[in-house]
Amino acid sequence: MGEQRDSFKKSRGRDFKPTVWSEFFSQKEVIVLDEKTSFCVYKSKPPEKEGPIILLLHGGGYSGLTWAQFSIEITSMIHCQCLSVDLRGHGETITEDDLDLSADTLSSDVGRLIEKMFPENCPRIHLVGHSMGGAIAVHIAHRLGKHDKRLGIIALDKCRFCNDLACGEDMVHLLNGWLHRGSPPFAI
Repeated sequence: MGEQRDSFKKSRGRDFKPTVWSEFFSQKEVIVLDEKTSFCVYKSKPPEKEGPIILLLHGGGYSGLTWAQFSIEITSMIHCQCLSVDLRGHGETITEDDLDLSADTLSSDVGRLIEKMFPENCPRIHLVGHSMGGAIAVHIAHRLGKHDKRLGIIALDKCRFCNDLACGEDMVHLLNGWLHRGSPPFAI
């Protein structure tokens, strides 16, 4: 019994040494949208078999590296490619106005980024967001979800920021609509 307890304590030990992106992702790419706007995107290896793109949106105050361990785990379980974005005002992304964190601006940024990365034949994309990223995912789904059957969404930990972005109501309408009509064909 004592051995189990010691093993448990060791496994729960915290390691606060910094890590580098290349331990979790196969590529770090800077996507230039215009002369004043570039987004840092961390990419896992493309899947061996066809699978969706999982576009990961971090919470406020974090970066795309927030999703490092998740990316390793999910790509080991299913055929997919993870793309983790440093959103405006975060990480290594550069914009003209890093302080404009409105829902319209952030969701527009993500939309422009998707169009730049996939100018033709956009694959199935599942937006996964945490906190602020979840709010942005919901905002994008509300604007595009009715028309774009390639889009899926997972919002984790809807927080006060979501209400500040005025998408809390959007989420309620979106989810209520799905409940009454059944799950959309693009949900995961």
